[in-house]
Amino acid sequence: MSTFIKEDVLEIGSYKVNVSNQNPRAKVDQERLKQGIQLVLRDYEVKRAVIGLAIVTDDTIQKMNKRFLDHDYATDVLSFPLSDSEHETDVLEGEIAISFDTAQKRSGEFGWGTENELLLYAVHGALHLVGLSDQTREERTLMRRAEQKILSQMNITVPQTLSDVTDENSNTTASNIDNAPHCPADTLDQQ
Repeated sequence: MSTFIKEDVLEIGSYKVNVSNQNPRAKVDQERLKQGIQLVLRDYEVKRAVIGLAIVTDDTIQKMNKRFLDHDYATDVLSFPLSDSEHETDVLEGEIAISFDTAQKRSGEFGWGTENELLLYAVHGALHLVGLSDQTREERTLMRRAEQKILSQMNITVPQTLSDVTDENSNTTASNIDNAPHCPADTLDQQ
């Protein structure tokens, strides 16, 4: 029996984080990804949250990107807020999809491991769920600082080459995060 758990749910206090590894090649530290998301939730004083994190292939994330944003290319991460902002709720709900394939490719460019790149994607997606944006230069600067703060709490130093990236060209960004409508994480590979 393998010690690798494909899907696991961890509930810490009022945070429920579900990780679904839909990429059979991806052997990842799910606890570490959960910890990064939980730190975002804690630092942004979210009282209760239910977050789904799907680890997918480039093919799957490209289909999602095309379906929800009409962008026909693979990206690193997509975030899907599920909470109704018009009707204030006391529970933040959302889903994040991250591409293991993209993390594998991009991690070498920045001189750190695939695990750190995946963690960055999970943190970035969670930051979007708590309300941060990265549409303008100023917002991207705030996003990079927030990412660095969370990663530093996990004793991870962001490579300088990564922290200098500014998202001006979507094909060479450190993070091509897009917000989109809800797409159930358990059906991602079926699309």
